[in-house]
Amino acid sequence: MVGCLVEANDLLWPVMKSFNEQWKALLEKKAANAGDPPKLDKNKLVHRWMEQAEQYLTQKIGVRNVPLTYLVRDVVAVPATAATATRTIGQPFADVYTSIEEEMMHCVPHTHNLYKADNNALFRLIDVMVVGHEVSATIAPFRRTLDGRGAFLAIKSQHAGRHVWDKIAKDALTLLKGRKWNGQSSITLAQHTTGQRTSYMRLVEASVHTPTEIPNPRQRVTDLLDSLDGVVNPKLLAAMAAVEQDDVVKRINFEEAVTYLLPSDPVASKKKTGHGATISGTVGATGSPAKVGKTGVKLCWHEPKAFAKLTKEQKTELQVWNRENPTKRKKADEGTGRRVKARVAAATAQSELITAMAESHSAALEVVEAKLSQMTAAATPATHAPTATRTVGFTFGAEIAALEESARVSSVKLAGILKKASPKPKAP
Repeated sequence: MVGCLVEANDLLWPVMKSFNEQWKALLEKKAANAGDPPKLDKNKLVHRWMEQAEQYLTQKIGVRNVPLTYLVRDVVAVPATAATATRTIGQPFADVYTSIEEEMMHCVPHTHNLYKADNNALFRLIDVMVVGHEVSATIAPFRRTLDGRGAFLAIKSQHAGRHVWDKIAKDALTLLKGRKWNGQSSITLAQHTTGQRTSYMRLVEASVHTPTEIPNPRQRVTDLLDSLDGVVNPKLLAAMAAVEQDDVVKRINFEEAVTYLLPSDPVASKKKTGHGATISGTVGATGSPAKVGKTGVKLCWHEPKAFAKLTKEQKTELQVWNRENPTKRKKADEGTGRRVKARVAAATAQSELITAMAESHSAALEVVEAKLSQMTAAATPATHAPTATRTVGFTFGAEIAALEESARVSSVKLAGILKKASPKPKAP
């Protein structure tokens, strides 16, 4: 089937035994149910779907007892070295493959009489997988002849060709080099590094389909450190410096560097201590976890942005639940209102505290500046020294007294705000 010449060593018992076991397993796979083929819908990228489709075809065994993947290989011609390939010792397949199944995928020719039957079966599978999607128009020219290979390659060329992978590589490189993080937003360092990791994996994936430059281990850590732009947190800066200086491990290993940096994340630390908390749509009106509907949606109040990300079925179920449970919805809305009011009150109190601290600090500085001016003026020679000294002393004395009174008032005001904001001690 694969065009390999049969020699005496291929008929030895270990070789025949291995072939028999693998062939039996292949026939059992053919008789088994491969499950439903992966459907292509609007929420799935075509190139991702094609990967799933090819994986599915490895489980579908055609009338020639060969996985249908052999129909969609890039090169139709059987490799010229197939007939003379060196056989793996004690195995019935060439040493460049790992099983007779893999060898057939690459070497079974497309000239056999049963090729058309397999090709027609492939088209029917593809037609089922893309029904309702715009890709259906792409395979329309192949429907009359039931040309499965032609339909698959047309989808690949138009929707998952090199131009698609070029764009994926370009976008991944842009995110890898251009996305910055300074620890001042709600995004944690773990989320940022996950983005770096995802961009790298997309570059690796794209390199299989189009020429792409893959960063080496040291360059990956360099890109990570460069992306931490504008960081002011002392602890994280110290951790970054330690990574920069460790040429043996962390400087050349992305995962080691990330593991070392994560404990110094200022955003994660704030979230652990409760600062910067946000409204959650995952808790019910009574504070208990919200129930989950049939579509997987949590039956509770959702923020507009979170609601917009739900599927059509989830939105419908949530709307029906809101109509059928007006009391629970009202309690949820009231609870949300209280949380929003609490956040607004906390923000207002924080703003008042900052303003009071600024006023107190400014008043104290004015007092110091006035006293310094008084000392400078007193030390400056004048034509009529006694009169000038009395005038300066009187003028600055009154001014300093007024400033000290203002500073005292600001200090009392600040003390009152701090006292109000400090938590009351719990009773023993």
